[in-house]
Amino acid sequence: MSRHKSSQRSQPFYGRGSRESRSGERSCNRNHTRGQRSYCSTDSESVVVVPAFHAPFKNQPAGVAVAIQVDGQDPVVESCILKNSDSYRAEVASVALGLTRCEDFSDVLLVGSKMIHDSTEFHLPTWRIKGWRNREGYPIAAIDAWQRINERIGSLNVTIISPDNRPLDNEQWLYGLAHEKAMKLYKKAASRSRAY
Repeated sequence: MSRHKSSQRSQPFYGRGSRESRSGERSCNRNHTRGQRSYCSTDSESVVVVPAFHAPFKNQPAGVAVAIQVDGQDPVVESCILKNSDSYRAEVASVALGLTRCEDFSDVLLVGSKMIHDSTEFHLPTWRIKGWRNREGYPIAAIDAWQRINERIGSLNVTIISPDNRPLDNEQWLYGLAHEKAMKLYKKAASRSRAY
């Protein structure tokens, strides 16, 4: 039985990317210290994961980022660029990246959209049983990201909430940090593609 918990509350990383703290410092290690604050994980720590993306055009690069905050400490923002993506794939990839980066923690609070909530709650078990195919028998979109999400949800205690249902000032602030990074990555990738 899945340990996935959900409560009807919807905004929203995946792959390798950069990691930086709120102050802009970069770090390559998941377990690191910044000043007096430790980011080393223990079973008692709770994690807030706020994914974001910027993918305004189909079949174009997309910026994907996630803000991760452990027990109210300064958040870490990780990011990556997706090639030839769209808003759906970018959103799913942002969630997959966030859950992948939380593999050392037991309790995860994911601030996700209604689409992410409904897909993980109702569609994911069916896709898994049907070999990752939809009702028409075609492979589902963003299959790699969904498989990563499925793997992480099976090993983590994930609660999905939405800022639409109640004021989440801290989560909205975290979303702003992640979305700003995603937009910067998109603009960087878009300018590179126009250069060729």
